[in-house]
Amino acid sequence: MSSEKFEDLEEDFVSLMDDIRRKLENAKGRSGVGENKKSLLREVQRKVDQASSVLQELEQEARAAPNPYRVHMNSKTRKYRAELDDVNKTATSLAGGVTHITIARQDLLSPSSVLGDFGAGDPQRSRLLQMNETLDRTTDSLARTFQVA
Repeated sequence: MSSEKFEDLEEDFVSLMDDIRRKLENAKGRSGVGENKKSLLREVQRKVDQASSVLQELEQEARAAPNPYRVHMNSKTRKYRAELDDVNKTATSLAGGVTHITIARQDLLSPSSVLGDFGAGDPQRSRLLQMNETLDRTTDSLARTFQVA
């Protein structure tokens, strides 16, 4: 590896993820919505936020790395991003208030689906991009209408 800082951050991230997974397993085992479960989920959310900031630092280190190492580092950061997204979804669903529509929307808009294993030919991604363009055109049209009126 080209960066000792990357390796240190990677160790921190893996440690945080292990801790988060352990806490999520404890939260899954507790039925109901007791205070213990709520406090455990709040702690999980804090750890997820910490892991997210560590992951951002990992991504910065990967961008600054020389080209031969950058590819390997970027693949690791993508994998870690997907893991973090999965853990975050699990924590959110355990906290309650998440409908199937919300989960489907998160799946559709998550960075891992846009940047991950999907190519340009992915039908969900292309549909999302088309809808985004349509929304932008409609917004521009409404703005012009309000200017005229």
